[in-house]
Amino acid sequence: MASVYDPHHHVSSISARPAEPTLASSLIDSSTLDVSFDGLNRSSLLETSSHSSEVLRTGSGSLDDALGKTFQHGRVVAFSSETSSPRDDLTETLLVDCLTKDPQSEIAIIDTTGNFDVMGLYTRILRRLEKEPNLLPVAEQVENAGREEEKERVAAGILDRVRIMRVFDFVGMREAVGELRDGLEGRSKSNDEVIATVNADQKIDSPLPRKRTEVADSEDEDEELEKSDDEMLFDTETSTADPAPVPEPATSPPTQAKQHHSPIPPIQSRIKAILVDNLAHVLNPVLKKDAVSANTLATTFLTALSDLTHSHSLHTILLNPCTAPRAVSPSRQAVIHSAPQQQGMSVSQQSYTPQPPPPPSIFSSNAAVPALMNLLGRFTDTHVLLMMMPRKKMDARVYYADTEGRERGKRRGVEMVGVIEIVADRWGDRVGAWEAFDTRSFGRLKGV
Repeated sequence: MASVYDPHHHVSSISARPAEPTLASSLIDSSTLDVSFDGLNRSSLLETSSHSSEVLRTGSGSLDDALGKTFQHGRVVAFSSETSSPRDDLTETLLVDCLTKDPQSEIAIIDTTGNFDVMGLYTRILRRLEKEPNLLPVAEQVENAGREEEKERVAAGILDRVRIMRVFDFVGMREAVGELRDGLEGRSKSNDEVIATVNADQKIDSPLPRKRTEVADSEDEDEELEKSDDEMLFDTETSTADPAPVPEPATSPPTQAKQHHSPIPPIQSRIKAILVDNLAHVLNPVLKKDAVSANTLATTFLTALSDLTHSHSLHTILLNPCTAPRAVSPSRQAVIHSAPQQQGMSVSQQSYTPQPPPPPSIFSSNAAVPALMNLLGRFTDTHVLLMMMPRKKMDARVYYADTEGRERGKRRGVEMVGVIEIVADRWGDRVGAWEAFDTRSFGRLKGV
């Protein structure tokens, strides 16, 4: 039997399949990839070397690795600590690094407490020159820089680039930051000040009224005196005899007034770092009087400081104290529980009390809470917390043992080390990074 060809059946037997994909690996060989990766690695190394001077370093490898680019230029860093000694050691080390990287750089210290250790900073500069004698171009300009006298002279020259601004209240701190802004932006006297100066000069040069040459004998002859005064006035104008010369006011030509408006050449500031020690010392009294107004003033101030830091690529460090949370005494708890219930309120509403913010540290033994934490968190780029902790396990057992009401940490033989921890980071993922360091050797930070 002859078969009949069905074209529809032949078409339906062929299934449509998608085209095979083209892999990227088939379009580029391994040699081309190696060249591309080598170029990327080389560019990243060049970028790292070019930006190495933009990050302040402590000199300790492990500590710098944990901090990363925390103290990079153009960032505001809050530095909180319960004790000021290790915090000041680390801060002064960073300031010395800023001064030694650029021989023309200057730093500004806004001091509210008057406790800044100038001699400590000078000693750290000497230690830095002893450790790295060829670090500075300034040291190369001095012959026989290896001698102690020359090192002291170079260190004194570096210390001259430190500008300490002593303030006593929040208004003084705002004025200090405004003065730094004017110096960085190269502002001279404003036009209003110049115009006020010109007006004052014009007031001084205004002609004085003539004094009367005669005094009336009695008040009953006022009309006769007025007539005599008029006659004397006309007589003096027409008389040929020269009276006593009256000094005429020196009138300056119009061009002289224009010379006052000539712009004074501005002096460009070379500030590279700003250290504020500390904001809470001058802001807390204002907060106690009026919290709303104080928050408004602090917000305006921190916004201006942050804008100044970002605009001029500064290193700004805000030193901040820490406070330990106060435990509620049993008598206070008894008063709270024995308080009568108010009408129309539930038990949960009556027993509610505002709770302080939780400790930001990842260490459960560290219950310290930085002051102004909620306020600084909105304007700082990184928040660094420094604490003192026992060095070894036996030290921890002694330190955290039952003190029976005595103050903890006053026992002899307990060896402590500083622990630095990043508790907030706006631009990176270093939250929780920490490192321990030893501050027993003055002027030198050493990782543990």
